[in-house]
Amino acid sequence: MTELGDEMEYEGTYVVHWEVPRFCVVSGRRFFGLRPRVEKWEALFPNGFELPEWKDPEFRRSGGTCYTMRLRGRLGPKGHFAHMGICERQLHVSKVIAFAKTDTPGPTW
Repeated sequence: MTELGDEMEYEGTYVVHWEVPRFCVVSGRRFFGLRPRVEKWEALFPNGFELPEWKDPEFRRSGGTCYTMRLRGRLGPKGHFAHMGICERQLHVSKVIAFAKTDTPGPTW
């Protein structure tokens, strides 16, 4: 097994989606500095952590909800994770420090 990185705090937007859930972090700029570079990670939450949408039976029909989040965890090596490999890494979350639903998620692709 590949060793994971040091445990750190991360801030970003978690997109709750039935097909492609992802934790999005702005990691710099691209396209001559005009657009943000967004990394998409598969968040592996600790046992017992649940968002309200996960309990809703209608969730599978929803288009997605976004949360701003501050997490503590270890970032795994680069690869292809989640549905069709859309996520670049896995974040092994040890603690959810804060989260709040948002209607203005910022860049998530």
